[in-house]
Amino acid sequence: MRSLTRFLFLALLIIGLLTLWEYLRQWSFFSRFTLGSQTTQQLVLKEVTALGKLELVRYTFRDIVEHNQPRAILPNARAVLIVQGEATGCIDLTHLTAADVQTGDTIVVKLPKPELCGWKITTSNQPFMIHSLGLWTSRT
Repeated sequence: MRSLTRFLFLALLIIGLLTLWEYLRQWSFFSRFTLGSQTTQQLVLKEVTALGKLELVRYTFRDIVEHNQPRAILPNARAVLIVQGEATGCIDLTHLTAADVQTGDTIVVKLPKPELCGWKITTSNQPFMIHSLGLWTSRT
């Protein structure tokens, strides 16, 4: 019973010290123990859909963001976030003027520049994150 009490006390002490270190290492004094951070991003174009209306194209994309936090003492922290979404490109015909239309044997219409009509993050496919501290990995 006495050794179990000592073991629990030692385990709680170690957990408390690690928690204190994680809190204190964010202070500028402890910044010399951090090796810096590295974030990489990979964008994967999933689908392009051509539309026959004023909306000319729809892009379906997946964005992968990876963040690494190297540490001098503790294991390195790593997080990966995957987000999916859509973007729609269109031409706004309300910007046409009479000078943009030329008539003759043929009709020539100078169209305005294409623009991004809208975008959204797809919530039906929930983005997920992989978080790793070197020893444990969790998915949310």
